[in-house]
Amino acid sequence: MINFSNYKSIIFDFDGTLADSLPIHKKAFETTLEKWNDNYPFDYSEYLGLGTEDVIKQYFDKNKITYSYDMLQQYVMTKKNLAYTSYLKDLKAVDGAISFLHQMVDLDKKVYIGSSGSNRNILLGLQSLNIDSLFYDIISADDVKKTKPDPEVYQILIDRHSLPLDETLVVEDSSSGVEAALLAGLTVNSIDSSFKPLFHSDEKVFFYTFEELKSML
Repeated sequence: MINFSNYKSIIFDFDGTLADSLPIHKKAFETTLEKWNDNYPFDYSEYLGLGTEDVIKQYFDKNKITYSYDMLQQYVMTKKNLAYTSYLKDLKAVDGAISFLHQMVDLDKKVYIGSSGSNRNILLGLQSLNIDSLFYDIISADDVKKTKPDPEVYQILIDRHSLPLDETLVVEDSSSGVEAALLAGLTVNSIDSSFKPLFHSDEKVFFYTFEELKSML
């Protein structure tokens, strides 16, 4: 169980945690990579939590596809534009996420976004979900040199806002996000427990759904 009275700040991942955007990203990647998909099937579950450029680069490297920097950037922009278009019409919130977020705000918790997504898509998504005014700060893939599982996205928030590690909780949905939070020295809850065995012995990792989290308040 998580004692929320211990935490003054909550850092949320965005894609898959607040926004049910994983189907959007999955389809955008599959469309972008369809030229290669017949010979090298793309499984988005292998790349959850990673930034767009890292996903495509790892996919190319894994399948020994030769690419230039310009080619990589072209694929990245194609995927981002496809996702952006879908955000405008198809984006929904993860079940229970918005009510939990509002409960955190009502309890005077400061809430932040720490995401491997692009700033453009995050801002559009927050506006679409009508929660864009709630956050003190947003750190995205555009603000870091390395995306999750590197802890940089969380470290920037910690340093910028002088967040005490023992008073800050991260809410995530991917193993790479959990790893990033732990490397930053933070306690983290994942709403997805499918990878729980990877972290079963770590006392700073919890696995509760939003409904379970709300029952603790």
